[in-house]
Amino acid sequence: MSISLKGITDFGEFLRGDCNDDGTCDLADMIFLLSHLFLGGPGGTCAAACDVNDDDIVDLADAIAKFTFLFTGGAPPPPPSGACGFDPTPGSLTCDFYGSCP
Repeated sequence: MSISLKGITDFGEFLRGDCNDDGTCDLADMIFLLSHLFLGGPGGTCAAACDVNDDDIVDLADAIAKFTFLFTGGAPPPPPSGACGFDPTPGSLTCDFYGSCP
């Protein structure tokens, strides 16, 4: 279920960058995303969590942003990152299910 509040779609808490919904943001998330994008692997149940750069598109740029953050000291993903939270920016991506937040 999603509701709109002042243009922001609230579908529950999630952790941006945790594409595989295991409660951590690490290299496994980008392997999961790249498998989906290029090998036909599952896409996960929370597209918003896979949108690492928060541009409202899940694509290769998200994997690059995550690799840059993890390995070269790049900027962290936009909120909610570091801890579960609500998405403060409006967008069209949804989160059908994200089970790693309390």
